[in-house]
Amino acid sequence: MRSKSLLLLPLALSSFVAVSAAQGSPYAAAVVNYNPGAGYAPGYTNVSAVIGQPASSGIDPFDPAYETNQILSIGAGGSVTVEFDRPIVHYPNGNRDFIIFGNSFLEAGNYFDPPDVWAANGEVINDGGATRVSVSADGVAFYTLNPALAPTVNDLYPTDGAGDFRKPVNPGLNPARFAGLTLSNISMFYDGSAGGASYNIAWAQDTNGNAADLRAIRYVRVDVLTNSAQVAGFAAVEGTALAEDFSNNPAADGWQAFGDANLFTWQPAGQEMHVTWDSTKPNSFYFHPLGTVLTSNDAFSLSFDLLLTGADTNEDGTNALELGIGFLNLAGAENPNFLIGTGENATNLAEFEFYPAAGEYGGLPSLDATLIDTNGYYYFAYDDIPWGFGMFYHVTITHAAGTSALTGQILANGQLYSTLPGGFSEGTGDFRLDAVSINSYSDAGTAALDFPSSITADGFVKNMFVTAPPPPVTYLSGAFTNNAWQAQFWSRTNWNYTLEKSANLQTWLSLGPAAAGTGGPLALQDTNTPGPSVFYRVSASPQ
Repeated sequence: MRSKSLLLLPLALSSFVAVSAAQGSPYAAAVVNYNPGAGYAPGYTNVSAVIGQPASSGIDPFDPAYETNQILSIGAGGSVTVEFDRPIVHYPNGNRDFIIFGNSFLEAGNYFDPPDVWAANGEVINDGGATRVSVSADGVAFYTLNPALAPTVNDLYPTDGAGDFRKPVNPGLNPARFAGLTLSNISMFYDGSAGGASYNIAWAQDTNGNAADLRAIRYVRVDVLTNSAQVAGFAAVEGTALAEDFSNNPAADGWQAFGDANLFTWQPAGQEMHVTWDSTKPNSFYFHPLGTVLTSNDAFSLSFDLLLTGADTNEDGTNALELGIGFLNLAGAENPNFLIGTGENATNLAEFEFYPAAGEYGGLPSLDATLIDTNGYYYFAYDDIPWGFGMFYHVTITHAAGTSALTGQILANGQLYSTLPGGFSEGTGDFRLDAVSINSYSDAGTAALDFPSSITADGFVKNMFVTAPPPPVTYLSGAFTNNAWQAQFWSRTNWNYTLEKSANLQTWLSLGPAAAGTGGPLALQDTNTPGPSVFYRVSASPQ
């Protein structure tokens, strides 16, 4: 069982960010400064409009917020600064940390028809104001988010009041992707999000353009540079949201290769990964660590665009072996005995799988959402339907918390193509996943079976987007309390926590039994007097 540990160094507390662990809202709690600027909309100056959860009733991507108590107007030269009553933590393995909502909307090409058949024409209507977003930990020193990366406030994505305001939309989706789509199809692309423009604290930079390296913030400021902008609210992302559009070299963003690295080639011109799936090669993965461990208790999802130029079997076997894109357990998958074609040691996996049209599949490919638990038991949802080579499909796989199943959804040209309606289960249980990955599997061992299997495929992957729970330890701080060392942090349910100490960073001593996470603040204490040089850490393990 893999665990996560975070170090506390009591003699060097200045290297840590001490942040409050008090219960708080994920939405802006107060407006600390508002300047309406020039050219703002008269009557839309009620600052309470951007406090708390944005308005949701009757609001969708075609019908934005418009009432005076729903949006705050800011003209050229104006600004608004909001404060959160709990920190917005930047998770290094996730790159969307907070969301700003506006009142932009998708223009329908058939507004004279009934609203339930309105279809977007690919244009976003907004006020056209250029904006600058800045963040601060203390409300004094503000750092501008890199304008080359930060989205314009009140542009994409129009608010969907039926969605989750704490979950961002995949930022790889451009307005053209919504052309011709009705509200129900747009909701599929939103994947449960309420929309808004999402931002990464790592984009913060000083006046010289150097990275600010902020671990947490409490303040967000929006400056309007031209025209005007309407703001409907602010929200912290709940959990981690890893967005990889491959516009930059993914190796610089934490992606790594295992096995044959030549199977994975970044294509900057197309902002995509070129992948060769070749089962004659050893198991090979292009992966990004999640920074946490996913279990059956967690809700998580993955979406991506996939284009295959071709797929078939090879001389190693006439039955189809799968290609995979999803979540895995690195330690298990990197084991030489992990052989998915035989089922040997194939454990801890949740992925979309594509089987070419061969062998037992009767001339049609099989599209699967497959879950394999810690004991190697399978669950998969599937559909045996045609797959068009040379075109992108939008694939989403989702796991609901507390279940032992995986669901899938595939869109073709923005329209629902399959929900993978077929299903099979061996009675799956718990699992442990710690990385998102593009997977090329070896066909080793299948030749000795009655169904020798193989795959040779070529294609492109782009616009990957992961949503997952936060790391098990957040808002971490440490201090002496009544002459005893105490670690305070925000815990998660279904995790156990132990405070450990060491004199040499090699040997660790547990200071009492494990404490169950509460989903809120938790404190662990060393009741003994620390020595002159002692190190502490919090060890977290999934239940």
